[in-house]
Amino acid sequence: MKTIARPNYHPFLLWMSLLGFTVFALWICWREGWLTTLLIADRSHISVVIMLLFTAMTAHCGFHIYMMAHAIHHHRLQLPYSNTDLHDHYELGWFIVDVLIKLGLLGTVVGFIFMLSSLASITRLDIEIAQKLMTDMGAGMGIALYTTLTGLLAAIALSAQYYILESITHHFIATEPSS
Repeated sequence: MKTIARPNYHPFLLWMSLLGFTVFALWICWREGWLTTLLIADRSHISVVIMLLFTAMTAHCGFHIYMMAHAIHHHRLQLPYSNTDLHDHYELGWFIVDVLIKLGLLGTVVGFIFMLSSLASITRLDIEIAQKLMTDMGAGMGIALYTTLTGLLAAIALSAQYYILESITHHFIATEPSS
């Protein structure tokens, strides 16, 4: 009986599973109105930048995982880049993970600036001014907390993806036939 070799796309399937979980989580957030709340509350729009960067890097990571899984399955079909370039792909990902965390922290600082700037214009204090002050301070805290949350969640999700890419890159290089 002849056995047929199955493709070894395990890393790509693992990445697809993570992508499916992420899309499902985003769908729940959208359905519950949490994404709308985030987009309205974050007047700095740093969360949008974080989400766009996360989306672009997710596509980058998935493409390179697929290319390496495909090359491994087909016994070293040439990839359009060298081993040094292979390392550059996941190193870029780790750099962006760090940037996402820092963008979240930048949003925290911006949120606190928004919050504290509402105090600067107060010359007298009555109930109407106190209510407006509390609203403005709440908006600043919303920016601070939402951008921090967005940056951390995006960094966690992206780091899991780039861990897979780094692992398959090391496997690809280790099993490469010597020239």
